[in-house]
Amino acid sequence: MKKFRMKVMKNHGTLNGTLNGTLNGTLNGTLKNDNMTNNELTLLGILLSNPSISLSDASDRMGIFRRTVSRIVASLQDKGIVDRKESKKQGSWRIVK
Repeated sequence: MKKFRMKVMKNHGTLNGTLNGTLNGTLNGTLKNDNMTNNELTLLGILLSNPSISLSDASDRMGIFRRTVSRIVASLQDKGIVDRKESKKQGSWRIVK
């Protein structure tokens, strides 16, 4: 199993503040009433910060298997929270809810 690796961003002024505000607002506001697992919330944060990320890169950032990330994405899609825009190779993730 892969070890948990997470990059820590230093405070980058407005960009960091805006990103944190957007993430917190979306995760705490819109999704507050949904029963979401910690992995779903973590992946959602990753997709919000980098909509064009691949599932393999997301699995590396989360420190879990790619297949697990695929299952989490399927769960988020079933709940109507995310969907994929355009193709698998060149597309990006869109937060619907």
